[in-house]
Amino acid sequence: MESMGEKLSQQTSALEQGLKQAGKRLTNHDQQIETLHTVDEEIKQTTSKLGQKTHQLKIATDSLENKSQGLSQAVNQLNSETDALQERSNQQEQGISSVIQDERHHFKMLGISLILVVLAVAVFSSYQQYRWHQENKLDQRVAQQFDLNAQQQVAMAQQVASLQQQLSAQHAAASAHQQDSEAMAQQVKVLKQKITRLKSELANMGDSVESLDGRVVAIAPLHQFGSDNTIHGPEWLASQPSNHYAIRLTSVASKQQLYKIADRYGHYLKQDLAYLKSGNHYQLIYGSFNSYRAAASAMRRMPSPDYRNRPQVEQLARIQARI
Repeated sequence: MESMGEKLSQQTSALEQGLKQAGKRLTNHDQQIETLHTVDEEIKQTTSKLGQKTHQLKIATDSLENKSQGLSQAVNQLNSETDALQERSNQQEQGISSVIQDERHHFKMLGISLILVVLAVAVFSSYQQYRWHQENKLDQRVAQQFDLNAQQQVAMAQQVASLQQQLSAQHAAASAHQQDSEAMAQQVKVLKQKITRLKSELANMGDSVESLDGRVVAIAPLHQFGSDNTIHGPEWLASQPSNHYAIRLTSVASKQQLYKIADRYGHYLKQDLAYLKSGNHYQLIYGSFNSYRAAASAMRRMPSPDYRNRPQVEQLARIQARI
């Protein structure tokens, strides 16, 4: 019996220890369950935060898509404007090219290549140096010519004044000495002829000065046109035989255009040139031919400066009537 009591006591002790261990395990399980509850709460909070961040990210993504669409539209609009600008630029380039071709159609275009560009640069540099040298010489010549013309005009004006004084004196003497009236009349006639000749020379000199000035402004002082590089005025036209014929080349709005046309077509214009003002325009007259046939033959050999205003042969008597 004692042995059984001891066994029972041992079993009871073992059972108590097992219960204690089970209690400890239950306590540990409860702690683990609480820990799991805590972790679950943290997971829920994290999930909620992730949901909020996901919503915010979606809003940001939608905003970014809208901005991307706006940017795409802006890019498309910019491309359209760029294309339109390129088209306008091309049109302007075409217009500029057309103007250059119209103004410089008599020049031949050089082929574009590296060797020709180098040669062109070298030639252009040499030409610029030559041109500067020629312009300096020309400026000196023009200044000297202007001074000489001014001196000659002053001298001729003095001669005209002196002759007019002599004419007045001759008239006074003629009234005092009527017996020498015929001789006086002859002297008066000679003096009038001299005055007319001097006035004509003054007019021609003025035409020469205007022509020289026009050629300088047209940047073509070394080009040749006409018989004397001069576009004469109405006085020269009035001095030509009225039964001769001339060619009315064109009508322009300014004298400077006359010199440009004379310079451009100087190769064809070998006879005398003159101008006649008609209203607000200037008519360019060419030559003094002794027959209509000669004038018509010369007209057929020269180009037309203006296709809307063809050259015409006209008798000098009709031209002189308009002076």
